Amino acid sequence: MNWEEVGAIGQMLGSIAVFITLGYLSVQVGHAREQMSRSARAARHEAIRQYFMFEYTSSHRTEALLRLDPNIGVKGAYSAWTDFIMQRGGTRGEAQRLNFSELVYWSVAEQNIGTIDDFSLGERSQFESALRFVYGGGSSLRTKWYETTKFRLNPDAVRFIDNLLAQPDSTPK
Repeated sequence: MNWEEVGAIGQMLGSIAVFITLGYLSVQVGHAREQMSRSARAARHEAIRQYFMFEYTSSHRTEALLRLDPNIGVKGAYSAWTDFIMQRGGTRGEAQRLNFSELVYWSVAEQNIGTIDDFSLGERSQFESALRFVYGGGSSLRTKWYETTKFRLNPDAVRFIDNLLAQPDSTPK
């Protein structure tokens, strides 16, 4: 074998190494893009959760809104929820604050549903059990909130919960 043949083999091996490196880099770029997307979703969910928590804990703001806008919770999206709370002796302000409280819980649940494939079997079982309890009848207030509000929530998360609730509960009693 002469030096020209050795050089040709070296060039061929170098070209193969370049293609392998490019393939590896494209996979890494895909992983980085996915991670950035998850981080952006997590940041968005955290901002939403913070807003809902502010609304929930800001009773003066809620009272001012209810005083200045008499239609909040009476017409439209949350009227069934407000009616449900008021039939039980609650006020419109309580209905509004409870709505924001449920939205805080929902934003956590929605975020977890989006990453449920990353859960261990035990984590998934525990999470699904909590969703069954919260939205499947273990808490009449939360079940009613879900029923009256789900048309405004993330349809993918709603579909996940509705499918979960339609399945028989396999959790040991």
